Amino acid sequence: MTLKGLVPMLLAGILGAAIWAGTIYATGYEFGLMAWGIGLLVGGAALVSVGDAANASTGVLAVIVTLVSITLGKAMIVEIYVQEYMAESEMFDIDGEISRIETDVDYLVTFIADEIVWEYQTAGKPLKWPGGEEPEEFDSPDVYPDDVWMEAEDVWSGMDADEQETFRTETIERMRMGHEAGMALVGIGGRIAGFIGSFGLLDILFYLLAMGSAYKMGSGNGE
Repeated sequence: MTLKGLVPMLLAGILGAAIWAGTIYATGYEFGLMAWGIGLLVGGAALVSVGDAANASTGVLAVIVTLVSITLGKAMIVEIYVQEYMAESEMFDIDGEISRIETDVDYLVTFIADEIVWEYQTAGKPLKWPGGEEPEEFDSPDVYPDDVWMEAEDVWSGMDADEQETFRTETIERMRMGHEAGMALVGIGGRIAGFIGSFGLLDILFYLLAMGSAYKMGSGNGE
């Protein structure tokens, strides 16, 4: 078989995958039956393009293209969901946090206090948390033990203006890099989990139907 048969199959598979993903994007529903349609589309493209030259080889190739196309469609669907989630997610307002670091000295000093807390915990020194337990958020002076906050303020006041500005800049950069890394991990994890979770028993059935139809039509046995 030549590229005369392969190219139409690839185009049909890509078109089918795009239509499947586009339909889900427009309606919000995943029509698994459309995976079968991709097999019919690819098999039909193979049959039309090679005509009487259709044989077992063209059928097998149609099956391979169908599998790749359906998998591509699945990946496109998952990508749509991931992009929507990341666009709508308000897990972390990075711009607001950076603005607060730039304008709120007490908030900036909490990052020094965090380092002191970590040093205390590493050394096994007791921490007398206000309220008797470690807070969920470390964003203001009143959540830290008095001795920790006093030490943090001493460190801050011991810096000259250039050192304070350097600390502020480095803190912003660390926060930005951490946010970017975190969002990247969320994206990767979401894509993997979404792709694996998108498969069910019906998907296996539609895969088999698509493969069978692609082979039957692509090999010329569907005539």
